[in-house]
Amino acid sequence: MEISIRVKKDSVLEPFLYEKLFLDVHDSLTHRKTAYTDAGTLTSTIILNLLPVKSGVVSVKEIQEAVSKVLKRFDKAAATYYAAHNKGTRL
Repeated sequence: MEISIRVKKDSVLEPFLYEKLFLDVHDSLTHRKTAYTDAGTLTSTIILNLLPVKSGVVSVKEIQEAVSKVLKRFDKAAATYYAAHNKGTRL
């Protein structure tokens, strides 16, 4: 999936990596039998929430907030896992 979003991390711009986001979401869902398919669907939802980015640049914090918001609505245990394993994420 090609996306024209850059990630600002420590004042450096990096390419947005769908695979990294997918793996972070999947790791949070491993307690579910449908973790793989759920992670794919949720990753797409998170990306759709990020796409209204005006400059094409999104911060790590904005990504973490988007992931946390989507996971919280879907599975509170997954959201808790994600917050515990991603520095700076708030529930």
